[in-house]
Amino acid sequence: MRRWCLAACCCVLLLLSATLPPAALAQETTATLAGTVTDQSGGVLPGVVVTLRHLATRRSFEGATSTEGGYLVTLLPVGDYELTFTLSGFQPRIVRGVTLAVNDRAQIDASLDTGGVSEVIEVTGRQLTQVTTAVQSLIDSRRKRNVTSTCSCASTASSSTPRTPGVRRRA
Repeated sequence: MRRWCLAACCCVLLLLSATLPPAALAQETTATLAGTVTDQSGGVLPGVVVTLRHLATRRSFEGATSTEGGYLVTLLPVGDYELTFTLSGFQPRIVRGVTLAVNDRAQIDASLDTGGVSEVIEVTGRQLTQVTTAVQSLIDSRRKRNVTSTCSCASTASSSTPRTPGVRRRA
């Protein structure tokens, strides 16, 4: 009799757990970021590439604005981010100091100014401080290393054998 009662209770618990919504089974450990990108006059900008870089892991998340100028990036790991908004014919906008916590639903709107590619608008934190810098400063050390490591000028013209990292050539 006890075994039958125990089996019935287990079946009831199993059925109840199958009907619970997924949110009750697991808690969310990510964040969401949304916003609208406009031009100087307030018109929405479709096709803006929105890049979010997680500062701790250097992992990038990318999205684009819709025809209404809105973007939505979900399932972001918590932490500090740097956002970059780019569109051909407009000055890139960089937003630094964005911190996302568990279950955050943050909204970061951006406005892009028309201009050449040699200018960058940089926003620190949530203040709208404009700083103009050269695009050269945007090249990070990782890209510099890639250019240096793939450059054929590192080997001498007299050497016909390719160099392999970690292998020394005898004189």
